[in-house]
Amino acid sequence: MVRLCSAVGFAMLLGVFLVGTGRPDEQGEPRKQPTKQFQVPQGWGKLGLSIEQKKKIYATRASFYSKIQALEDQIDQLKKNETQELVKILTEGQREKLRKRLAEKFPDVEKKAPDKKGSTDKSPTDKKTP
Repeated sequence: MVRLCSAVGFAMLLGVFLVGTGRPDEQGEPRKQPTKQFQVPQGWGKLGLSIEQKKKIYATRASFYSKIQALEDQIDQLKKNETQELVKILTEGQREKLRKRLAEKFPDVEKKAPDKKGSTDKSPTDKKTP
């Protein structure tokens, strides 16, 4: 369990280092919500609900869905902010060690998100040729 939590934490830190805080055009825009088809809760279909009751259930679920999505967006932003604040505590040498350690543990993440300094997708292992 500790390893899983550490891996998730390292992945988040790596994402912050490699991706940055996001593009300027993405900031301040709410996450687009797909059209969601709501259903009655599991097992409720056998209760003999009327059409009116089903409509009220759908409306209630839609209302709470949007509220839950807004809270999840806030949680995601708070996690990013927390990681950024934690990284600020580290010295530059510690940040570099962390980057290397994360790159070793999660090599696929590094390939998907190049760092902000404009480096290529080539890793140090790509440069070595026998």
